[in-house]
Amino acid sequence: MSSIVLEHLAKRFGEVVALDDLSLAIADGELVAFLGPSGCGKTTTLRLIAGFETPDRGAIYFGSRRVDGLAPERRDVGMVFQNYALFPHLTVWQNVAFGLEMRRLERQAIRERVRAVLREVQLEGLEGRYPRQLSGGQQQRTALARALVTNPSVLLLDEPLANLDANLREEMRFFIRTIQREHGITAVYVTHDQSEAMVLADRIAVLMGGRIVQVDRPEELYRRPRDLRVASFVGVCNVLTGELAGRRGDAYAVETPVGRVFASGPEGLGGPRVHVILRPEDLALASADRPDEPSADGRVRLPGAVVARAYLGNLVDVRVEVAQGLVLRVQARPEEAPRAGERVVVAYDPRSAWCVADA
Repeated sequence: MSSIVLEHLAKRFGEVVALDDLSLAIADGELVAFLGPSGCGKTTTLRLIAGFETPDRGAIYFGSRRVDGLAPERRDVGMVFQNYALFPHLTVWQNVAFGLEMRRLERQAIRERVRAVLREVQLEGLEGRYPRQLSGGQQQRTALARALVTNPSVLLLDEPLANLDANLREEMRFFIRTIQREHGITAVYVTHDQSEAMVLADRIAVLMGGRIVQVDRPEELYRRPRDLRVASFVGVCNVLTGELAGRRGDAYAVETPVGRVFASGPEGLGGPRVHVILRPEDLALASADRPDEPSADGRVRLPGAVVARAYLGNLVDVRVEVAQGLVLRVQARPEEAPRAGERVVVAYDPRSAWCVADA
């Protein structure tokens, strides 16, 4: 296995800047997800690592070995594509064995290795089927087996679950993570699905405009985003924008359209304009007749009116207007969710809110 180091990568396609001075170090055995909107540079970065594209500037290392000048077949990389890229005229067994045959391994060694990896990805009994005879999940596991069978030092996955239905996609997230951990293989996973990245990754690198704007552990990225772009892209968030007005203990005070509110934030937060990030699950609701019900000492309370609600099964998404045109989303249990038109109070602990500077 191998670490991956990307140093000052740049790539243009004509007038389009795909990557702009991107640097990142990925530890041996770590799974890092590249997350971002379409066109942010995440797939271009993956293709540079694989060797399908050449950087205009910068270097790529696998361990101490520089690889950006090597052909793809000399990099010892396994790759799973979004469309799986299985050979339609080959069976499951033949697809998985293909890479080993290209390396001219002994026939018995190929049989043993293919049999072992098919057992590992739970495809025993399907060896003789062709891709058209497989379900989406079986095709995905065949592609994963083909990538793993050569024991590569690096595994690259380009949105491999995008073509699966929601239930199977959730199941395969955990399957891929388990396989990656068991192999201890260094992996890069490209996705635009933040929940996928949260489940799979040791760290998430958020890319926007060809640059990494933040790289962090999933919980840090979600709870302490570096700026409003990251906060808005990673999960659902409410935003209160206002002027920085000092401190109260460990919290920043911010003057907003709903009055003075308080929130945690990074040291040395600049101003004067800042944004308070409130996650829906961190907000509590109470009737306007009993405004103190959800509140403990130090909580911020915002009166408002319910303008809409959506039943989501295990919770209800409640929309509360706390100022003209300013609506907060709150997650409530179905049995406790107020009806549209009711006056309510939204309350939160300042420690659960996060303040970021204006861009």
